[in-house]
Amino acid sequence: MKPNKKLQSRSWRRIAGSTALGRGLALAAALFGSMSLASAARASSWSSPSTWTVCPGAGPGSPYSDIQNAINQHRNEATIQAAVNAAMSGDTIEVCPGTYPEQVVINGKQLNVYGPSTGVIRNWSPLQFPPGSFPPGQAIIMPGALLVANASDVDTGQPIAAVVVAENAANINLTNFTIDSSGNTVDACATGALGSPSGNVVGILYQNAAGEAYGNQVQHTNPGVNNNGSCNSGFAIFAQSNSTNAEQVEIISNAVLDYSEQGITVNDFPLTAEIQGNVVTGNGPDPILQNAIQLAFEAVGQVQQNTVVNNVYSACTVGVGNCIYGATDILVASTDSQGGHKGFGPAPGFGPGPGGCGSTSLRVEENVVGVSNVPILLDEVAGGTVEANTVYASQVLDGIQVIGSFTNQQNEVDENNVFNSAEFGINIRGVNNFIGQNVINGAPVGLELSSASGNQVGFGNLFFNTQTPIVDPPAQTSIQPLVRR
Repeated sequence: MKPNKKLQSRSWRRIAGSTALGRGLALAAALFGSMSLASAARASSWSSPSTWTVCPGAGPGSPYSDIQNAINQHRNEATIQAAVNAAMSGDTIEVCPGTYPEQVVINGKQLNVYGPSTGVIRNWSPLQFPPGSFPPGQAIIMPGALLVANASDVDTGQPIAAVVVAENAANINLTNFTIDSSGNTVDACATGALGSPSGNVVGILYQNAAGEAYGNQVQHTNPGVNNNGSCNSGFAIFAQSNSTNAEQVEIISNAVLDYSEQGITVNDFPLTAEIQGNVVTGNGPDPILQNAIQLAFEAVGQVQQNTVVNNVYSACTVGVGNCIYGATDILVASTDSQGGHKGFGPAPGFGPGPGGCGSTSLRVEENVVGVSNVPILLDEVAGGTVEANTVYASQVLDGIQVIGSFTNQQNEVDENNVFNSAEFGINIRGVNNFIGQNVINGAPVGLELSSASGNQVGFGNLFFNTQTPIVDPPAQTSIQPLVRR
């Protein structure tokens, strides 16, 4: 499935020389009294989608058609937030290269917000803008010391200091930006009011919203004060919901690096996520336990074709006995903070209901993950598929681990290539799971499972350079993942 490119070029109608529109502006000025002609020009076009630009240094005579048209129609703003405030649902905002020291909140508006097409350093080059229409370069949103709490966690009520907030709308798309939280003074252990430098630092936050984050580079999401993991910390891209509306977030082709705790996190029913083609790089070994990609608390979706590396908990680098918790590259979990199960039945593909084994509602496939305590971990998940992943160099623990206690998990683990695992290539501690056609190369134990719990080993598993291909019943206990709200 190829990423969706939503931006379409638009034709523009110039204000100058339009007699009818000139009469309309004169009438608007008379009706609105002190409203400026620029404001009247905006009001005259709000009946249909418009394009705004954010190019603070641009003036008349710009060689770029989008910018010149926006200047002509009084739709060029000095800040991204000003353009968001002026725009209507359905509008597009195009942002010129530059550094923008601001936080951006998009509340209740369906907007497409685009940086320049070469805005991030990636190994792909999608053509977002027609040739000659927009300048190349990076659009960097970096509030620095201005970063303050501007949202509250919908599950815990804790303050969140987010660089970009997308909330309460069905289609908010953010493309080709560098989102940088460095230089902030946020205190992770403070629980101050909105507007104070306190709480959890987040790069891009989706709350009760749907949309796409595509082609962004999200970096340095660390609190400036008390960045030790004992209080709040840093999430690069975070989506959560307490709404009853079914919402889908697409997190595609982003580069995520230097995050304090979580790289990409999607929590809560009824969110559905497509997490595809991202490059997520942890800081490991790190004293803060990191999860690179987390899909949890009844959120479902697909985690596909991501490249994830270096999520290693420094307290879990010596031996299994020291690993109460472990860091993960991909963590899929449906257990709440008290360890209870949150209604697996109603969600398609969960439990014994519709969907069952191999359901499309929860898939982890074609990812390249490694150098983590447990590169792929499923915790209390049912009806999931872990397929065709390349998993390498687990640190201290297992390549793939499936754990669970309820009676009908029916997860499928097949066609994975797992090599150089520190402990077990694949560790199955759940109930009624299927394992088949995996290649396990270089592990003390290839597959550890408990067939007494209804787990089935199918045909086609291949073991190379493993001292013991299969251990049944299990000889070791599994670690406890740290699933974060």
